[in-house]
Amino acid sequence: DPELYDELVEIYFSDAPTQFESLKIALSSSDYKTAEQHANSLKSASGNIGAEQMQEVARSLEKTLHENHIADVPAIVERFAEELRALKEYFGK
Repeated sequence: DPELYDELVEIYFSDAPTQFESLKIALSSSDYKTAEQHANSLKSASGNIGAEQMQEVARSLEKTLHENHIADVPAIVERFAEELRALKEYFGK
């Protein structure tokens, strides 16, 4: 249903940037469990709109945080930011 998909995309772009900012705030205060939860939410939301690359980056971030490989996190966060910018451009947001 195209209308449902459009609604999901609107919800995604109203929520994902806020979730991403919350994730970065959690990381800056070394609250890795909260950051992992935000990554999980972003992974699910990305999957809901079929944003497979974004979903994979979020999955990678979630796994990296879960396994406590904190040194790898900044590069993945940057990849996430790049994917989010690309999605915004693709959807004209």
